[in-house]
Amino acid sequence: MSTVSTSPRRGRRVAAFALGALAVVAVASGCSSSEDSSSDATADQTAVVDTLSSYYSAFGADDGPKACGYLDPELAAKLATTGPDGTCESAVNAGHKNAGAEALTKLSELKYDATKVVVEGDTAKLSTKDVAELNGKATDSTAQIVLTRDGDNWKIVDLG
Repeated sequence: MSTVSTSPRRGRRVAAFALGALAVVAVASGCSSSEDSSSDATADQTAVVDTLSSYYSAFGADDGPKACGYLDPELAAKLATTGPDGTCESAVNAGHKNAGAEALTKLSELKYDATKVVVEGDTAKLSTKDVAELNGKATDSTAQIVLTRDGDNWKIVDLG
């Protein structure tokens, strides 16, 4: 693989990209780490929330290979272009390093309401606004977190 050099400015973009739009939600949230996977949620809705939680857990643990495993191959390849050595794993690790302890803690504490996940066929969407509101944060964001079914699993296509 080719080596990609990163400037300090690019390093900040790596962190922002790796954190995705949910980082905005996390900055001011101080919620418990439990997920709100209401008993009314379908298995697919719960699996989507599990995927998001697992991604941010791996990101927070500085486990680039595991975090990248939750990403759709196209998103992982796009993220790889921002990594110091051109890999998704190095991009996640750089994002982790640049995020800071407070942001990482808040990401690990995000709550999700699985019943708000909209599943249509092999695509699932969750509004960042719904996540923000559940975590006590007001936002005008209209961004969507998008996942796609990959066999029995869900892969993150867009973090909003």
